Amino acid sequence: MFFLRDWETIRNNAEWIVQYHSPSDKLIPVAEGRFVAEKLKSEYFELKQRGHFMSGQLPELVKIIKQKT
Repeated sequence: MFFLRDWETIRNNAEWIVQYHSPSDKLIPVAEGRFVAEKLKSEYFELKQRGHFMSGQLPELVKIIKQKT
């Protein structure tokens, strides 16, 4: 379900926004991840077969944080 948000305020309060989503996520539909990424104008990555990222392993996140900071 998409909720109305103040996308501009969110963008203005973040130096950068990166999103990861998996099409195999059974809790949040991939369409919602894509919608939010479009509204936030964020960097958006889809990672195959990662579900809802509950394993605690997300090396892609560590890499992007190192690049951004």
